Amino acid sequence: MRLFKEINWGLQEIKRYRSKYNMHIGRSYLEKLLRESIIFNNNDVLSNMLKYDFITAAINEIKLTEIGEEMIKLASDRYELSTQQKRLVSNIYIRNNSSLAKEWLMLFSRGKMYIDRNSIKLSFQQFTEDMIELNVARQENNLVYLDTRYAEKMLDFEKEGMTEEELLKVLETNKMLGEIAEEIALQFEKKRLVLAGRSDLANRVVLISKADVSAGYDMKSFKDANSEIYDAFIEVKYFNNNHFYISENELKTAELIKEDYYLYLVNTDTRSIQIINAPCENLKKISKSIEAVSIKCTL
Repeated sequence: MRLFKEINWGLQEIKRYRSKYNMHIGRSYLEKLLRESIIFNNNDVLSNMLKYDFITAAINEIKLTEIGEEMIKLASDRYELSTQQKRLVSNIYIRNNSSLAKEWLMLFSRGKMYIDRNSIKLSFQQFTEDMIELNVARQENNLVYLDTRYAEKMLDFEKEGMTEEELLKVLETNKMLGEIAEEIALQFEKKRLVLAGRSDLANRVVLISKADVSAGYDMKSFKDANSEIYDAFIEVKYFNNNHFYISENELKTAELIKEDYYLYLVNTDTRSIQIINAPCENLKKISKSIEAVSIKCTL
């Protein structure tokens, strides 16, 4: 799948730089190489390498993790994944998409390790395609077969649920991606106002998420070139899947300030942003489903 092919290419660049200069590559230089590479397709390869734990990134250097070193060790091509690499990344991909993987697994059973491709609902089609490409499953005519090497492991994975360590890792990853999403949204806002001829307003856009976690939004900005005071209050959500979470405080704030409240759903892979104004009014119109996922108990 393209995601891990791009990661494979990026890891090879890190290895090549280290071999040539006997030092770790800098973050800004790696970002430049990735932007200028033939594999770049408006995807944030660096954030994906971080997301899937292939690298650690400081300001001045990128280091390979054990998984990153293993990925390079198993490589047979600079771009295309080897069979051994597919086996490695399939486990990583399943672990990082545990909820979706568990739902997908429930389509199979111990006595019948295949399903009709036409019976798979649309929301699972891309994940099914990913599993086929990573050799977790194979398709013959219209039937999708789960590979026997993964069947028992995935069934056990479903039973075990998520450990505390895995949960903490998911939360840390989500926090990192949330920060990347906020930076993408901040730069988008500034560029929008500069293009509107208001560089002065662009310089006043402020990210408050770290300074005031109780505000109910992440950013203060301006609706258009005619604004003189803050009149756009933006909540930024990392949105690489098909759902996101919104807190009770955020909903209350959105309900209070109505059309001045905006949701920015940021895809950190493509850097695209879906904007929803006045979400209390408009979310129900565009959402496939809205469900409560927590219960508050006061003792």
